[in-house]
Amino acid sequence: MRTTSHSANRAIAIALNLDDAYDQGVARGIARYAREAGGWDLHGYGWMFRPLKQASQHLAGAIARVTGRADARRISALGVPTVDVAGAVRDVGFYTVCNDDERTGHIAGQHFAKAGFSQAAFCGVSSVAWSAARCAGFVAGFGAPVRRRFLRPLSAWRSGACSDELSAWLNALPKPCALFASHDVAALRASQACANIVIAVPEAVAILGVDNEDLACELAHPSLSSIPIDTEALGYRAAASLDAILNRQPTPRRQLLPPRAPVLRASSAITLRSADAIVERALELINARACAGMNVAELVREFSLSRRSFEQRFKRATGTSPHRMLTQARLRQAEQLLHGTQLSMAAIAQRCGYGDPRSLHVAALRVWGCAPSALRARS
Repeated sequence: MRTTSHSANRAIAIALNLDDAYDQGVARGIARYAREAGGWDLHGYGWMFRPLKQASQHLAGAIARVTGRADARRISALGVPTVDVAGAVRDVGFYTVCNDDERTGHIAGQHFAKAGFSQAAFCGVSSVAWSAARCAGFVAGFGAPVRRRFLRPLSAWRSGACSDELSAWLNALPKPCALFASHDVAALRASQACANIVIAVPEAVAILGVDNEDLACELAHPSLSSIPIDTEALGYRAAASLDAILNRQPTPRRQLLPPRAPVLRASSAITLRSADAIVERALELINARACAGMNVAELVREFSLSRRSFEQRFKRATGTSPHRMLTQARLRQAEQLLHGTQLSMAAIAQRCGYGDPRSLHVAALRVWGCAPSALRARS
């Protein structure tokens, strides 16, 4: 990772601990850019870099994973242009190149919603922006409120200090439940806690993490499903941005890179299935026809059951009503159209199976807690 030493080379600080897959991927991206661009000497922690203290008097810039305000103060003290690759704090004046955390959460929410889950929960890191953004995206993608949340400091997740509290919280979740963890360490802790208190994963609690720490995910039992972050591309972009800043070229203050599709192993995040063949077929019909205007009466007519018997059977298997499941499917589509198109509210209502914008408005207020126009304004 060392570039060729030359008196004209810029000394660049790399403030990464290199103790997890995230840091290592970012470092690979930075090193690749440094090799291709030339003219950089990389200084940082560990054996892979020149010691940071050797360059502290003539640093040109820094790339850092700023995990909190203490990190921010330490990096700010270097007094050089800095690109942050974490996005944990957003009001400290650094340039930022980071993962699109809200989109990451949205992918998780959509995955579980399409799988037919009606109950969802979130566990993450307290007081950091990237975890909060992943939670917000998860709620939007799931299409229903996610009120069950377990938030602890990153240090507690890493040390396992919150394990007893986590076990009690998991035990109290309604089952079956979809659990989105803001990062793989939390997902692994949740999986271990479920094993300790004999909660079946994924049958009772389906778990999806973020980062795709591939070895840890594969060795977990059951193996852990996770949404990968393209950390090498992130590191490369951060290095290119710092280079542009040092060359006085216009550079965006904040850049977001999209995550990849989830890696679904066999699997902590299995698609919700019902042993009841009728409910299984009903879930398929809801996903296929909700936005064509299917209502509960039309759904019931597909089966040789009374409406009361069908709804009781559906509730036993899924934990919710067919009406709510239809609403979730329609609002997932509405959310996509609100963010991804400029269609009118009338057109969106029509495409989502609502007869008029008023019906869409009422459903959105009940589930999202805001009007469709307000949700669009946030994008």
